[in-house]
Amino acid sequence: MGDPQLTVEDLYVRFPTSRGTVEAVNGITFNLDKGQMLGIVGESGCGKTVMMKAVMDLLPSTAEVTGSITFDGEDVLSMDKARRKHFYGVDIAMVFQNPMTSLNPVKRIGDQLMEGMRFHRGLSKAAARARAIELLEQMQIPKPRERIRQYPHELSGGMRQRVVIAMALANDPRLLIADEPTTALDVTVQREILELLDELRRDLDMAMVLITHDLSVASDRTDNVLVMRNGDMMEMVPTARLFDDDRHPYTLSLRKAMPDITQSRGTTPVEAAPDANSHLRDEEALIRVEDLVVEFGKRETLFRAVDRVSFDVLEGETLGIVGESGCGKSTTAKSIIQLPEPTSGSVRYRGQELTELNPEAMREVRPNLQLIFQDPVSALNPRRSAWDLVSEGVEIWGRHGAWTDSRIHELMTAVGIDPDHMDRKPHQFSGGQCQRLVIARALVLDPQVLICDEPTSALDVSVQAQILELLEDLKHQYQLTMLFISHDLAVVRNIADRVMVMYFGRVVEIGDTDSIFENPEHPYTKRLLSAVPGQEALGGGKFLGSPDAMLGEWRTPECRCGPGDMPVLVPRGPDHHVACCHVENIIRI
Repeated sequence: MGDPQLTVEDLYVRFPTSRGTVEAVNGITFNLDKGQMLGIVGESGCGKTVMMKAVMDLLPSTAEVTGSITFDGEDVLSMDKARRKHFYGVDIAMVFQNPMTSLNPVKRIGDQLMEGMRFHRGLSKAAARARAIELLEQMQIPKPRERIRQYPHELSGGMRQRVVIAMALANDPRLLIADEPTTALDVTVQREILELLDELRRDLDMAMVLITHDLSVASDRTDNVLVMRNGDMMEMVPTARLFDDDRHPYTLSLRKAMPDITQSRGTTPVEAAPDANSHLRDEEALIRVEDLVVEFGKRETLFRAVDRVSFDVLEGETLGIVGESGCGKSTTAKSIIQLPEPTSGSVRYRGQELTELNPEAMREVRPNLQLIFQDPVSALNPRRSAWDLVSEGVEIWGRHGAWTDSRIHELMTAVGIDPDHMDRKPHQFSGGQCQRLVIARALVLDPQVLICDEPTSALDVSVQAQILELLEDLKHQYQLTMLFISHDLAVVRNIADRVMVMYFGRVVEIGDTDSIFENPEHPYTKRLLSAVPGQEALGGGKFLGSPDAMLGEWRTPECRCGPGDMPVLVPRGPDHHVACCHVENIIRI
């Protein structure tokens, strides 16, 4: 062990409020050596980010910070204003959780990268521009000379996160603090970002702090892990011993809440019936989608988001839909309720063709098909109480006969909302409680189908476990059928009876959950599985990051496709079908 680069001793952070003092951080002490990575884990509100913002001097002026913070022997808390001005952003830099709030939406990427270098290092505009291009190349962003002229909204989520990392590294800091840098990213993008950060740490001999609520992410990359709860340090442990059985009870509870991607669902596959789409199992399925196409734009800007997708969902079944952002999974699910309306294809619910219904007839069907949105806070009216938000559906759809006040109370209790909190507004609830409110809003219309669009993507692992358990309980209590959209494969393994893998608007593999996870065949499915932290063996032993390594020549023995042909799903088991196509037909990423 070398000399500590960052030393935090007996750190307290307090916030005076009208209701008393909030103790955000309570006497935390730790050391971080040069070149090492420290993981800080815990649930939202435990003080992880507040503690590191105290190190970065980013807390509001009302915060009371006591204790000692030393960086390379220099007392951080007693620095004068002139020293502090160039200390932050040069010696220590921070990567924030949401790249869109870190980037100015009206300034080009290049200008934002150059700004810090010109201010701290006095570089000329030409030199700063050359360094900005070099940084984007280092971040593995293609066509960096073109990217620096783009605005943040023109980049994908993964690219925006890489730009934020480039901004933090622009002045060669000796310590990088990464605050939840991969929370809402696809599993493959998350893997690429974590590998990039780890590679940069080694190349630059830089210390790093990784703040996360995901134990699997912390265990995959860090040297030591600090576990926090309610502002207190539960324990600090070498990462190699994080999963030992003698850990602190709170650490064990976080581990228990992690979904187990290796756990078998134990479902009995339903064989497909003879059909043009051989993976469709039952003509009388609750939902049956055939050759669904959804296009956006016109003429030169025409984009096919969903390309001839077919699947069915049996009554009482949960279908998991997985794939990276932009693959068409949310568009596919939302097209079932005609939001958006499909360009072509068939969508049948209980044998009724939904694409042929007029708006009035569709309105009669829609209560049976309810949607749970990814971001619960933005789905709730901030000015209305919890009671108003849930009972609103009863008012709009005239369900007073079925839903009395007492029954609404029972529903709110069933989803875990305290009856004493009925008059609270959304901002007075946690993220998990807001998600429970959204679920209650959907259930108040007595739906038969729930479409869950990334309902746990931004939740703590413990809250995520509670929501998943709640959905499973509600599924059986209300005899629900579910479509569960997620980029978290461990979550899908635990809740789905069947899994559909999508890639560039197409289905590349579909089947019962155990077959997909235990015997993946399509290279893209293997790539997704190999990106799960600590689970490379699921995809064949290593992360398949390169498109060439991922795809190659992919043809099953039954393949009869030629160049230009549409890929077809061929059977590989009782309920396991894989897209097979000539190599020239595969869209490369």
